[in-house]
Amino acid sequence: MKRWLPAPLLSATLFAVWLLLNNTVDAAHLVLGALVAIVVPWFTRGCGPTGRASAGHCDPAARLVVLWTS
Repeated sequence: MKRWLPAPLLSATLFAVWLLLNNTVDAAHLVLGALVAIVVPWFTRGCGPTGRASAGHCDPAARLVVLWTS
């Protein structure tokens, strides 16, 4: 079953930020904020991490840091 809001915390944050940026609580801004809060998580739901991160290859990164600092 698909969730109606894939990221409810993100949706609430987007809605609050929308209203804070517009500095008003008009009906039109409430509707647009709700639309943004619902649409953005739907479009970005596939952009999240898909697996666990591993730190298996740290040697190249360490060499880059040493070269960059010298």
